Amino acid sequence: MTRALCIPLPRGKELILKARVRCREMIWVEGISAKVPDGFVVFLDYDCAPVQSVVEDVERLQEYYKLGPAYLFQTWSRGFHVIVPEVYTLDQVYKILSSSNADPSHANAYKYNPYRTWVLRVGLKGEKQPPEYIAMLISPYANNLKNLGHLNHLAFRGVPEDDLLRDPNDGHDGVISSFYRTKHW
Repeated sequence: MTRALCIPLPRGKELILKARVRCREMIWVEGISAKVPDGFVVFLDYDCAPVQSVVEDVERLQEYYKLGPAYLFQTWSRGFHVIVPEVYTLDQVYKILSSSNADPSHANAYKYNPYRTWVLRVGLKGEKQPPEYIAMLISPYANNLKNLGHLNHLAFRGVPEDDLLRDPNDGHDGVISSFYRTKHW
């Protein structure tokens, strides 16, 4: 597994040093799929990123692609997940992920997943707690079609009802849960 050390530099820049780390073990973790009946929702995975950089990147994506509200979760001190629970095609989601500053291996992960989808962790990972809800990133594009199942899942994961913009939605209430093996270091 490749790990990165981020060193802050003057004028908002960072020096990123990457090293290969041997993993202790493979473990099972719980995740959810971006796949919905009529397409996919947007999952972004940021590693070794300051929260302000994540927010700025998501706001840029919201403006460029006219994405609606995004929900920010913290996975560890400098790790974040972002969920935009709107329905898009595979090509649209891949384009959004590829133009983001999120983990590039996450953008390509659907190519290696036998179900051709993206998955974000929602459960424990060894001693790491499940991702914790931080904030909703507001967008002026709130009228995009949303997936009801992912909205309900966000509520289950701690997003306050006042932050969930439920309409318009596709009426599909389910979310695909997934247990997968990942490296734990």
